[in-house]
Amino acid sequence: MDFSNNLFGGQIPEELGELISLQMLIFSHNNFTGPIPPSLGPKVALESLDPSSNKLGGRIPSQLTNLTFLAVLNLSENNLIGPIPHGNQFDTFDNDSYSGNLGLCGLPLSKQCDKREDGIY
Repeated sequence: MDFSNNLFGGQIPEELGELISLQMLIFSHNNFTGPIPPSLGPKVALESLDPSSNKLGGRIPSQLTNLTFLAVLNLSENNLIGPIPHGNQFDTFDNDSYSGNLGLCGLPLSKQCDKREDGIY
């Protein structure tokens, strides 16, 4: 599914997580806001995820590390914050997948995450 280069706004619908045979999800260059839905994580068939160039915020859901067939990830140019999750395919992506998110930290970025005493980054 390619929803790129439209004027879509608001939050990404949680219902996208119900599309069990989805292999590619591209909704770059829109005006989506809010968090990335954790419901996208169980989509084991998803090979490409590109919500770049939106206004998405919050943390990258750790559930996305369950996407074991994910070959392409582009989260760049959003307002994402916090540590980048690790595991499975997430350990294979480079800086370009996360560029333009000044609040992100941790590998593969050179920006270290500051850990507070309460364990929250």
